[in-house]
Formats: sequence, structure tokens, C-alpha cells
Amino acid sequence: MCGSYGTAMAERDAGRGTPMTFLVTVLYRQNVSWQGRIEWQETGRSVSFRTALELVCLLEQAANGTYGGNPEGCGQCMMEPVGP
Repeated sequence: MCGSYGTAMAERDAGRGTPMTFLVTVLYRQNVSWQGRIEWQETGRSVSFRTALELVCLLEQAANGTYGGNPEGCGQCMMEPVGP
């Protein structure tokens, strides 16, 4: 039982990629949301965010490797239509 559990965990973790570390600093809590800065610890890159949704989007883009350096359109990422 224990061996199969270890194998299952290794298979699950195989597709995860490298761990990433972020420092999130919330500077303000206004307009029912958060404003602040997020810093990628591995690269030292730091970006401001205006909403909690934008923060989540920046995290997603960093994890997917799709962050292009422009947070302007980031707030819309989770509102795009899904499917055909």
C-alpha cells in the first residue's frame, strides 16, 4: 500500500513544474479590493496590482510563463469567454 501511494504522489507531482516563490505586499484595501505589489523571488521582478483579481491573474501568468510585462490587460484574463 505504501509503495503505491508513493508512486501515485510522484506521478501527480511530475506535471507540476518548479516551485515558485512570491512576496505579496498589500498596501491598501480600498474599493472592496486589494492594491499592492507582487515580487517574484527567483527573478526579483516586482509588479503593482490594482485588484485582487489582477493579483490572481499575475500569479497565473507567472506560473504559466505567459507574463509579458504589461499588467494593463491582466484584470480581464479571468473574464474572457471559454469555449467556442
